[in-house]
Amino acid sequence: MKILITGANGQVGQELRLHASQFSHQTIATDHQNIDICNKNAIESSIQEHKPDILINAAAYTAVDQAESEPEKAFQINADACLYLAQACKKANIPLLHISTDYVFDGKQEEPYLEADQTTPLNVYGASKAKGEELIRQTWDQHIILRTAWVFSQHGQNFVKSMLRLGHQHPELSIVADQHGGPTAASDIAKALLNITSQLQHNPAWGTYHYCGSPLTTWHDFATQVFTCTKEYSPLKLQHIHAITTSSYPTPAQRPLHAHMDCSKIKHSFDLAQPNWHDSLRDLIKEMSR
Repeated sequence: MKILITGANGQVGQELRLHASQFSHQTIATDHQNIDICNKNAIESSIQEHKPDILINAAAYTAVDQAESEPEKAFQINADACLYLAQACKKANIPLLHISTDYVFDGKQEEPYLEADQTTPLNVYGASKAKGEELIRQTWDQHIILRTAWVFSQHGQNFVKSMLRLGHQHPELSIVADQHGGPTAASDIAKALLNITSQLQHNPAWGTYHYCGSPLTTWHDFATQVFTCTKEYSPLKLQHIHAITTSSYPTPAQRPLHAHMDCSKIKHSFDLAQPNWHDSLRDLIKEMSR
């Protein structure tokens, strides 16, 4: 399959490029410099030029706090662009795979969120991603929307890389311990998308799916595991991690406290089990230490 990737230099985009050959897929990597996804004509021209079999949208506005002061930009990239991508894919009659987030939920539900549960975002970022999902569903039936969470990798900016930097700089850190989620390696997300791409010809199970790391954890416990793994390879200045509440660490954007997503649907439809983030984190730290 020939895959056109938008946002190819992001965390998931780079992993898609790295792992595509394992699934016998060919990739056409694009980013904002060679295709403006906020321009419908540019998307259509790129599809006409490259003639892909499928398009995976890994582009997004992901600056959660900054989105509070840049709502128009967040909605332009995370919502309007989704409409243009869906329209272009429909016109070319090719499937659209799109990455979304657990932040479409408010985290106030006691049970794990199902794909059919109503979206109730708490912040601009979550609202823009929820709107993007909605526009895709309204526009083109042949789509897969993959909601994931707490993405980490060796690329770009993410929690793991921030913790590694801070752990080498400070003897003590305070990390939020009352927000719960499923950290997910960008490599696991990429391989899930590539696996789905391989199956779609004989298993067109279109729709929205949840896919995130297991087991459920907190930012504090996630950070603790990052430092435990890192100490196997290099010394840290860090000596102690304080567990604090969200109220003790105010941010411009409000975060969901317990956005736990049920991932059984993707297991049933595509035989994709939740990845264990402990394993993925250990592999990443080992790779980054080389």
